[in-house]
Amino acid sequence: MNRMYILDLECPPVKNFKDGVIFGNSFELGSRLMVRCNPGFTEKNGQKTMLCTNGNWNFTPECVTSKSTTTPTTLTLCMLGNLSSAKLSSA
Repeated sequence: MNRMYILDLECPPVKNFKDGVIFGNSFELGSRLMVRCNPGFTEKNGQKTMLCTNGNWNFTPECVTSKSTTTPTTLTLCMLGNLSSAKLSSA
């Protein structure tokens, strides 16, 4: 007797990984989980959303040290001296 097998309807829970966190708690087919790396780190492949397809996640998240470390931007304020307003006169 032939048996039909149905594709997995769920993906396995995502294991904890170093320097990041997963947001979401649905593991059903078509579910999406958000990957967020800690400050100073980025996801290795630039991915931010995991997708459950055919019982597997589309990638395994891995946070790595950012290549370019973002530093706070310093805003320089320039003081403008007294500006006098010009009077427009009609002829």
